[in-house]
Amino acid sequence: MGYNEIMVSSTDCEQTWSKTLFGNRFMLRLAEGIMDSTEEFTGTQLASLTQIPGSTVHRLLVDLTVVGLVSRQPVKPDSRAQYFTRSAHPFWEAVAELTRTAREKERRSRTLTTGMGRKG
Repeated sequence: MGYNEIMVSSTDCEQTWSKTLFGNRFMLRLAEGIMDSTEEFTGTQLASLTQIPGSTVHRLLVDLTVVGLVSRQPVKPDSRAQYFTRSAHPFWEAVAELTRTAREKERRSRTLTTGMGRKG
């Protein structure tokens, strides 16, 4: 499964954990998109990559900027786009672990649910 397929198919468990931990069901998916982005990225690029509504991406980028997890870059003279960079912080490793764990839990749950319907 490619990265884009993983990003688009965020799991119920992942969204639940994101909502519980961050008050927004998209934060884990957005953070994962930021981790896998190029050195600089825009909100529009992240919205396209993660399939999260653009207004939500931009609001969450403001939140991440306020707490210092991403930094706004100076606007380039030949562009109107606002670029961001990811700041070095242990948060990003925690996001990777939370996302991995949530997806594994979802897979186990689906396996158990699917296995219950079988007659042997």
